[in-house]
Amino acid sequence: MPRKTKKQKKLADLHRVQISYIPPSAIDSGTINPVIVASAKKQKTRYVTNYEESNYDKVLRQHVKTDMKKTILIIVTLFILQLVVFYLYNSGRLFSIS
Repeated sequence: MPRKTKKQKKLADLHRVQISYIPPSAIDSGTINPVIVASAKKQKTRYVTNYEESNYDKVLRQHVKTDMKKTILIIVTLFILQLVVFYLYNSGRLFSIS
């Protein structure tokens, strides 16, 4: 493996360390250092694999499915109605075109 450059090392340090600044009043008193360095470890995302479905989840899923079916049915019906009205209008059966 090739050696890391100084720039790569600095970038790695920036990712590992979080620098937080303290208000000037505390720094001026000399009681604390101007910069506190604390490690900022990222927590890994945990995925739940053993999830047990409750009765509420089952009922909610059923309601969502029925709502989606109703919505799709309404959309399809309106689309078909729009096509029928468009055809009748263009053929001159709905209104007379001058």
